[in-house]
Amino acid sequence: MIISWVNGQFEAWCPHLTGEHAFWRCPERIEQIDHWGGALKDAIRFTKYDGSTLEIVMAHPQLTHQLVETPPIKGMMLQRFLKRQVDKVKTFPGNAAWAWQSGRSIVEQPHKEQCTATVHFMPEEIVQGLTAVTEKHELHLLKIVPLTEILLQSLRKVDTHSKSIMLMAASAGNDTMVVVSEKTGPLYVVRTLKSNWRDQPEQMATDLNRTMLYIQQTFGVEVAGVWVMGVDTEKQEVLTSLIHSPLHCIGEEKYASDWVRGIDTFQNKGVPNLVNSTMLRAPQLRMLARVAAVVTGLLTLSAVLIGSGVEYVMHQAQTRLNLLEPKLDILKKREMKLASIQDELNRKRATVNALTSSESQRAPHWMLAYLGEAVPVELQITEYRAENVSSGWEMDLSGLYHGTYQTNEHTSMEEVMSEFKRELNNGPFHFKMKPSNTKKPFDSSSDTAEVKGHWMIGLSRVKQVVTASSSTNRFRLKGVIQ
Repeated sequence: MIISWVNGQFEAWCPHLTGEHAFWRCPERIEQIDHWGGALKDAIRFTKYDGSTLEIVMAHPQLTHQLVETPPIKGMMLQRFLKRQVDKVKTFPGNAAWAWQSGRSIVEQPHKEQCTATVHFMPEEIVQGLTAVTEKHELHLLKIVPLTEILLQSLRKVDTHSKSIMLMAASAGNDTMVVVSEKTGPLYVVRTLKSNWRDQPEQMATDLNRTMLYIQQTFGVEVAGVWVMGVDTEKQEVLTSLIHSPLHCIGEEKYASDWVRGIDTFQNKGVPNLVNSTMLRAPQLRMLARVAAVVTGLLTLSAVLIGSGVEYVMHQAQTRLNLLEPKLDILKKREMKLASIQDELNRKRATVNALTSSESQRAPHWMLAYLGEAVPVELQITEYRAENVSSGWEMDLSGLYHGTYQTNEHTSMEEVMSEFKRELNNGPFHFKMKPSNTKKPFDSSSDTAEVKGHWMIGLSRVKQVVTASSSTNRFRLKGVIQ
């Protein structure tokens, strides 16, 4: 449903209906929002409207149209700038409900333009009051559109050149609404004149001439013609003689509802809407709040029930656990005992695996590698033999004692050999010594030359190399590793 509320005249129209029930006009003037409820109720009853949305076309004494010069900004910055301008020029207390339309640029200097915008604003409490009345009748208020927008749409339907600058005027009660725009171009200016062609034709003509002069001085263009809606023949001749531009009359005087019924572009995005996005979302938000409250209550109840059930299950489980605790201690002790048995089995298995034939073949190599760690620096291994026998591997080690290491501590050959044997016996190979009853005689001539020239002697870091010709500095160890 579309409601036309123009300076106290209340009219309703349902675009989806045809015939006499599509339109209803209130026989009384509705000046205050307090009287809106009864008029809206009668309109719904007469038109038998069963929809849920409502749109309002409005002309109100407190609805102001202001031309504002704007800097070259867009988006939210422009919105904030226009909001500040509205707060500066409004003459009523409280917040303002406002909407805006982009306008024609003003050429101030060569290659420099100043943007403009037309702002429509009125007290926000009026919009909130209309919203409350419509919600009381279970309707959702979608739009509050200034009547000048309907006049602008009528201007764009006039059969003339697309770039012609037109002035469209129409009576709205005792006032006259004026819109100046190109047919297909931007909006220049919107005005509400406190005069009309019926009672004050001379004053109206003067106001129109001043408007056209303002357009010429501000924008540097001339108005191609004036179109006035519903002027009778007598007043038309008076206005033609007074207005400084060609005058065109459109039909007879019409009610604002007749303009509304000729407009089908309320769904355009560019239509100014005094109902802001917050008000538009208010019913949905309230519905969501109610749904959220119900869902929260259900979730709370479910949480309480689930919590009680979980508490009961936990109590039963704790009772069973208390009964099983003695058995659990017995099982833990058994587990520890089995773990120790398992560790012993793993150790024995590792020993068996190490002694398998495939692994024991590497024993001489491992022993040779171990000698790099176990042999003291005072000793030098010159001969290493390994032979596989039935009892394991038989090893034969021969070497030299070089003397004291570079530290000041004195170590005798007996001390060094004792430590070396202990490393072999206690090490990973468990080298078991065999007594050697026969000693190979040393040839001073041959062995001394061979030993002195041996390449490993140059690697020794001992302080003083003992003469190698002495058989007392030689050693030989025989034994078995398993």
